[in-house]
Amino acid sequence: MKDLMLNVLDPAADGIWESVGTIFTAEGRFDKAPSTDDEWAVVRMHALQLAESGNLLMLPARSSGSPEWIKESQALIDQSNRALKAIEAKNTDALFTIGGDIYDVCTNCHKQFAQQLSRP
Repeated sequence: MKDLMLNVLDPAADGIWESVGTIFTAEGRFDKAPSTDDEWAVVRMHALQLAESGNLLMLPARSSGSPEWIKESQALIDQSNRALKAIEAKNTDALFTIGGDIYDVCTNCHKQFAQQLSRP
């Protein structure tokens, strides 16, 4: 599970979260968003990886049949699919909002299960 989180889910989620936003520096405001087809393709790849990761999380060996685990995994898939729609529309505002929703899904799941997963 740790390998899946560190090497697949985390980079995919980070790729979405880091793709859009506003940065304030001493020099002023900078709005960050994909601007080329190649940049959008990279963000799309991250959203696809995240959606498919939800499927990996639901495999019996990982889910142990836990209804709450399945619910959280499906929520990750659903939010990732919403991100894909925003990416296809090149809607940075929606992608920013959905990024927050993905964060909420991750946080909710970690609150419930991270402690259990870290036990020997």
